[in-house]
Amino acid sequence: MTQSATQAVTIDPKKPVALISCYDKAGLDALAPVLVNTYGYQLLSTGGTADYLRSLGLAVVETTELTGFRDLAGGRVKSLHPTLFAGILDPRDGSAAPETRPDFWIDLVISNLYPFEAMKNQGAQLQGKQNLIEYIDVGGPSLLRAGAKNHAYVTVLCQPSQYTAFLQELKLGEGKTSLSYRKHLAGKVFALTAAYDAAIANVFNVPSPEISTEENTSALPATLPLTLHQCQPLRYGENPQQPAGLYTLNSTNTTDTGFELLQGKALSYNNLLDAFAAWNLIKEFDPETPACAIIKHNNPCGVSVANTLADAWERALSVDSLSAFGGIVAFNQPITADVAKGLTALFLEVIIAPSVTEEALAIFNTKPNLRVVSREWEAPLAQWDIRVLDAERVLVQRSTLETGEMEAGDDESLHWQVVTTAEPTPQQWEDLDLAWKVAKHVKSNAMVLAKNGKTVGLGVGQTSRIGALEIALRQACDEAKGAVLASDGFIPALDNVHAAIQGCVAAIVQPGGSVKDPDVIALANTHDLAMVTTGVRVFRH
Repeated sequence: MTQSATQAVTIDPKKPVALISCYDKAGLDALAPVLVNTYGYQLLSTGGTADYLRSLGLAVVETTELTGFRDLAGGRVKSLHPTLFAGILDPRDGSAAPETRPDFWIDLVISNLYPFEAMKNQGAQLQGKQNLIEYIDVGGPSLLRAGAKNHAYVTVLCQPSQYTAFLQELKLGEGKTSLSYRKHLAGKVFALTAAYDAAIANVFNVPSPEISTEENTSALPATLPLTLHQCQPLRYGENPQQPAGLYTLNSTNTTDTGFELLQGKALSYNNLLDAFAAWNLIKEFDPETPACAIIKHNNPCGVSVANTLADAWERALSVDSLSAFGGIVAFNQPITADVAKGLTALFLEVIIAPSVTEEALAIFNTKPNLRVVSREWEAPLAQWDIRVLDAERVLVQRSTLETGEMEAGDDESLHWQVVTTAEPTPQQWEDLDLAWKVAKHVKSNAMVLAKNGKTVGLGVGQTSRIGALEIALRQACDEAKGAVLASDGFIPALDNVHAAIQGCVAAIVQPGGSVKDPDVIALANTHDLAMVTTGVRVFRH
């Protein structure tokens, strides 16, 4: 299996040594010649990278020549050798015993990793034709971590994007790098290897029916390694004194902010909060039916469906035009010129749609401060909802749980139940569906009144459910008559039903499950009020 460890070649210990082993060889053609010709580096490399460097006309010592060991285990073992790691890790301050010191030092480590996550995203499997296992790098992370650990003496580069700054550092330092720069690069390495291992762990970290353990039966893993990559710095956070940035879990596309900016300044922290709230709500509506949602401070202030997108906007705006000022507007269909004309009549922060026609964009250009963004309709659903509590604690839950929405008349297959003698009319079924969709995106306690395809009253984020309902009824005023009501939690007391009856509400949809359910249903029956239960609570704190 192995060969003698007698070294076939030697390294001049008086000259600097760069160990280069890269999957992605981009940028080496500009970097390596400068290392050799300007700064006198000796190049030490592994198989494919060594061949590439030789193709540039550079002298290279291959690791197998130095160690006397050929690549082992079908090429899986190339750089894992004590001679190399001693050359990287030696402390160089005389603290190591003389007999443990290497024959030469490695001053520079340049390595990048097999693209495990990119291959996973392309559909590679753990086994099969595209064997994802083979994209788990072992030698690369080991070299990088060793160099980063000994950053007091070793410079380590883990990405081609670092090469230009590194050459500038060498020029300023007359061939040397500063400790602060090496420490900075070490931090990049440990962040990279942590993210790399997290991506691998999350592929394996899936409950299996074949393994029967307490940990395996949980819907959540015992350890959830998540790595965030900054895709956009922000001018400030929720308030001007707070630094902020936008981060993504996707390491293969760290420039994706979630929206394509078609016009205006970059989205701010608060813009992004509201934009995602608007998009998540508008995604509830089938793109075959024009829909519009207006968001302010992370809550809807008007939602409507209509025969045209222009009508959907006008109807949503009519719900609460005062709150819509400075709001975020989302559509589920492309924006055309007729819609754009109506939108420019009001000051808005952001407009979102799957696409915007050139004619509409020309109209928006008359409002240069207006941010117009697009996002493809079929966007992937998030796997986790993550809420930060403090510096050490995070809440995690599965996202996008089934909430039992229904098509009109299709309550059996989607688990809604009519629990009263009176049943909703066809129009009320449609309004109940709309109100329930909106209730999922309203801060709890949430009470939503809807009528004829639009919201007419919204009770948002109150500490009591009756308080939220009273706000919704006041906002709806005369439009409460014949409207339907959606409650994000069960109806806890008769006062809610009494208030709905006094407001002439015609139907209620709520989760059910309260000890008061029999009394609530009986009161609804007394007043010929239709009530539907979903069996699912949709709190949003």
